[in-house]
Amino acid sequence: MYDFSTLNSFEFENLVCDLLNSKLENSPVFFQLFKPGKDKGVDLLLEKNDGTNTIVQVKHYIKSPISKLKYDLKKYELPKIKLLNPKKYIIATSCELSITDKKEIITIFDKYIRSTNDILGREDLNSLLTKNKSIEDKHFKLWFSSSAALRNIANYKFEGRRKQFQNNFLQKKLRLYVPTSSFNEALRVLKQNKFVIITGEPGVGKTTVSDIIIYDFIRKEYQINIIYDSIREIEDVLKNDNSKQVFYFDDFLGHTQAEISKAKASENFIIKTLNLIEDSENKYLILNTRKFILSSVIEESERYKRRNILNYESRIEIKSYSYGVKRRILDLHILESNLDKKNLEVLNKYAHKICIHKNFSPRIIEFFTSKINSFFEAEKFEEFIFDNLNNPKEIWRHAYLNQISDYDRFLLNTLYSLNFKCNKSVLESHYNSRLNYEVQHNNYTKPLNSFNKSLRVLNNGFLLINRFSKDEVEISFINPSLQDFLNYFIEDNEFEKESIIKSSPNIEQWFWFFFKKNNFKELNKNYSVYFLKNYKKYCTNQESIFLTSIFIYYYTDKKNSLVIKLLKSIKDWDFIYERNSYTFFFFKFLFKNAIGDTKINKTLCKLSNTVFFNYINDYEEIQDLLERVKLINNHYDFNLKNYINENHRDSNHRKKINYFKNKVESLFDELFNIEYDYLLTVKNEEVVNDSLSYLNEVYYFFKKNIFEDFIYDFSPIESKDWDHIVKINIVENTTTHYPEPIKSNDFDYNDDDFYDDFYQFTEFDTVEV
Repeated sequence: MYDFSTLNSFEFENLVCDLLNSKLENSPVFFQLFKPGKDKGVDLLLEKNDGTNTIVQVKHYIKSPISKLKYDLKKYELPKIKLLNPKKYIIATSCELSITDKKEIITIFDKYIRSTNDILGREDLNSLLTKNKSIEDKHFKLWFSSSAALRNIANYKFEGRRKQFQNNFLQKKLRLYVPTSSFNEALRVLKQNKFVIITGEPGVGKTTVSDIIIYDFIRKEYQINIIYDSIREIEDVLKNDNSKQVFYFDDFLGHTQAEISKAKASENFIIKTLNLIEDSENKYLILNTRKFILSSVIEESERYKRRNILNYESRIEIKSYSYGVKRRILDLHILESNLDKKNLEVLNKYAHKICIHKNFSPRIIEFFTSKINSFFEAEKFEEFIFDNLNNPKEIWRHAYLNQISDYDRFLLNTLYSLNFKCNKSVLESHYNSRLNYEVQHNNYTKPLNSFNKSLRVLNNGFLLINRFSKDEVEISFINPSLQDFLNYFIEDNEFEKESIIKSSPNIEQWFWFFFKKNNFKELNKNYSVYFLKNYKKYCTNQESIFLTSIFIYYYTDKKNSLVIKLLKSIKDWDFIYERNSYTFFFFKFLFKNAIGDTKINKTLCKLSNTVFFNYINDYEEIQDLLERVKLINNHYDFNLKNYINENHRDSNHRKKINYFKNKVESLFDELFNIEYDYLLTVKNEEVVNDSLSYLNEVYYFFKKNIFEDFIYDFSPIESKDWDHIVKINIVENTTTHYPEPIKSNDFDYNDDDFYDDFYQFTEFDTVEV
C-alpha cells in the first residue's frame, strides 16, 4: 500500500495520468498531462472526436485532513468547473476516502460527477497499481512511499546512524529531488565499474545523488554499509559470497588537513579495496569527495596516476544545473516550505532572477526556504536573498547573530571546534568548559540547565540530534553550509577564536585551529604563554601527553624542556593504534624531523624497542613500511629483524609479531597481484621492467631487514612472455565499448533537457500540507 508521500504534486499527476490511460487500452484518444502551472481547473484532459471531454482534477494532500479537501473542492474547483462545463468530471486524490466522503463530494459536484467510480482515493489508486506493474516500476520514487519500503529503510535508522534513513526526512527529500542526468550517469558508471566517485563543489548536490542511489539499492534489497572513518572498515564487512552489498563513504578523502593526510597514506589500501569490489559479485562502492581534494590527491600520487584507478571514467562531477532544473528545485522547495505566504511570494516573484544567478545551488535554496528565516518581513527577506546570493558565505550570518542567544552561539562554536559533530556528553562537557570560561573572564552568568535549553532552541534549525540509544546521542550541524560559514566567521573573529581555544579542555581543539600540513608557525605570545602555563590540563591520557609535547615542540618552543619531559613520561605507546588523525600524522612526522634535533633524537633513542616496533607496525602501505624501517634502522639504532628474532617466542610479543608478519606477507601478495594485473595491460617494455624491478627490490628488502624466511612465488610473472604481451596490447583494438545506460526505473522526464523544454517560467500549484 502506497501513501504517495514521496511524490510531489507534478509527479502525482503524472502517475494518475498513467493509471487512467491504462484503463483506455487501445483507445485512439488518451488523457493529456500539461506543463506545471496554474491549471484553471484542468490537470488532465481527455478530448474525444465528437467534441466531448473528460476533465480530471488531481489533489495531492500529504498531511491535510479530508475536510480540507472538501473545502477546497467546493470553494476553488466548483466555480471553475461550472465555467468549463465538461461532459465528465473525475477527481483523484492521495487522501483516503470512505464511501461517505465520496458521496459528499458527489453532492458538491452534483451535475458533473455521476458516481463514486469517478472519485479515486488512495485505495482506488493502489488497486489500479496492483493491476499495472509496469507503471509501478516506471515511477522510481513511488516505491519509497510504501509501508514495506519505509520499514525496510527504517532498519538503517540506527545501523546507518544517519538522518537520511528517517521516514519523514526521506519522504521530504524524495519530494524535493529533481531527477537529472547526473543520477542516471552515476548509475551507469556504478554498474560498469562497480564503484563511482561523485565529485563537485560544496553544496552542488553530491550527497543527494548518493542518497537517492542508496535508496534505490535498498529497494532492490541490498545491504547498505555506511563507512565513517576509514575505507579499511570495508574489509571487516565485505562478504566473500554473492550477497548484495553496497558501501558508501562520504568525504572519503577527508575534509581537514589531518584527515586528508591520513587518506593519502592509505592509497594502497584504497586500490586494493577497489580491486576487491571489482572482482566481487553484487558488490558496489559509492565514494564522495570535494573536487579540489580529489584533484590534489591524484596530483600528488604516482600510484593513482599509474594505475589510473581514480580516472575520469569512474568519476561523476556534478556541475551547474540547467535553468529548468534550477527552477524546478526552487519551486519544489517553495511548495514544501513553511515560510510566511508573503515571503513565499517574494521567492516566486524573483524566481527567474534567483535561478540565473551565478551562485545558485541546491544548498542555498534549501537555506532560503528553511524555517530559520521565518522571522523576516517580506521587504527585508528580498534584501536578504540577494545579499546572500551575492555572498553565499554569509547565508547564516543573520540567523547566527540575530536569532539566537550568546549561550546558543557558545554551543555552536564549541561543536565547530570538535569537527562539526560529536557525542552529546562530549559536547556538553566542552560547552560547560566554555561557559565557565565566560563566567570567569567575561562576566556572564551561568543559567540553570543552559546546555539543554540551547540544544532545544537549536534543534532542527541549526543542529540535528540523532538518538541511537538512551546513552548514545550524536549532535551535528543541520547543513554543511553552517560549518562553511563558521569556518571563515571564527577565523576572522579573533576574540571568539581565542575564547574557544582558551576554554578548551582538549588538546585536539588547539590542533583544529592551528594545524596546517607542513606549515608550522609558532603561536603569538598570547597563545603560547597561555598554553605553556596551562598545558597540564590537556594531559589527560598517554595520547594527549604525546600531542601536548608535539604541540609545544612545533607551535611554541622547540627548545622547551617540557617536550623531553613529557615524552619521557609516556609509559604506554599503544595509543598509536587508535589512529587519531593528528597522532597518526605527528608520530610519523616526529621521527623524520627529530633526526636533526640532537636532544629529541637522544630522547627517542632511549625509548623502549617496543615503541619503535609499534611505530613501524603502524604503517599504511608497503612504501610507508619501507621508509619507516629505513628511518629507524639508520637513525635510531633499532634493528627490526633482530627484534623479531629475539622476541618472537616471548608470549608478551608473539601475538603482535605474528600479526605483523602475516600483515606484511598479505600486503606483498596484494602488491604482487596489483602489479601483475597492471602488467597485463601495459604497452611499454620499460614499464614492465620497472615493475618487475620494484617487486624484486621490495622482496629482497623484506628478506634482508625484516625476516629471512620470507618466501614468495614469482612464477606467475616469471613464466610470462612480456615482450609478446606488450606487442599484443599495442596492436589490440583499444576502443572502449560501454554498456547501454542502466535502466533506473526513473521517470520518463529524468533528463535535464526535459525541464528546459517543458518549463515556461510558470508557478506551481501548492502541495497542501
